[in-house]
Amino acid sequence: MGFHPNLPRCYDAFPAEQYQDRHLRQRRQRDRLGYDDQGNLANKNGTDYTFDYGNRLHQVENKESYRYDGQGRRVLATSPTLGEIRSLYGQDGVRCATSATTAASRS
Repeated sequence: MGFHPNLPRCYDAFPAEQYQDRHLRQRRQRDRLGYDDQGNLANKNGTDYTFDYGNRLHQVENKESYRYDGQGRRVLATSPTLGEIRSLYGQDGVRCATSATTAASRS
């Protein structure tokens, strides 16, 4: 009936749902996570994350910001320390080119 007759049957003291809930609570306490009304990450360890209405990441406070085209594809990623990454897409939606500019060359 699905059990091997020579192996002992083991039962978990914590069902999977309880384990996942407990693990998530421990992680939230450790990582200090906060979420917005749409379920997007809003804060992690004091760093704010901003999402637009399409649930696309718009900004990570003091680290990076992002821009998207009309189809929701990321076309620009900007970092004050690393520079810019621009992406171009073909009509089929596949990224066909990426260019990077360092922060030093923008100054």
